[in-house]
Amino acid sequence: MTIDLKKFASAGAILAALTATPALAQEMGEWDANQDAVVDQQEFNTGFGENDAFGGWDEDASGGISEEEYNTGVTSSFDEDESGDLNEEEQAAQDESQWADEEYSEWDADASGDLNEGEFNEGVFGTYDEDDSGDWNEEESASYQEEDEGWFDW
Repeated sequence: MTIDLKKFASAGAILAALTATPALAQEMGEWDANQDAVVDQQEFNTGFGENDAFGGWDEDASGGISEEEYNTGVTSSFDEDESGDLNEEEQAAQDESQWADEEYSEWDADASGDLNEGEFNEGVFGTYDEDDSGDWNEEESASYQEEDEGWFDW
């Protein structure tokens, strides 16, 4: 499978693969505005928004992420060698990740056919909120820190 990486020639894993966007690493404490040791959806939206992850995936700058852009973003996030293709190891990493069960249509809450920034942020946040508590704690952070090092290096 060949992926047109255009803007997505990045060096992180998952969703990490947004090389056209600014470095997405942040300290968890920097996102935890109220210092309660967890990051809630609002804190996430602020921190993640500052990193322009949405803009990196919105390849055509239309203001919405199409299903094709979403699939390209997810797949290219696992393209660690930036070859444009997933080798067996990279494909296995994607298949075993929390992203394997994510469905574009579930993120598209208004069924418009494009993800707006709020839907995108909620989808990413929900993917990593493993216990569905409405916040990320350090334990959850540890489960994706290595996989998605380009986005969340805390």
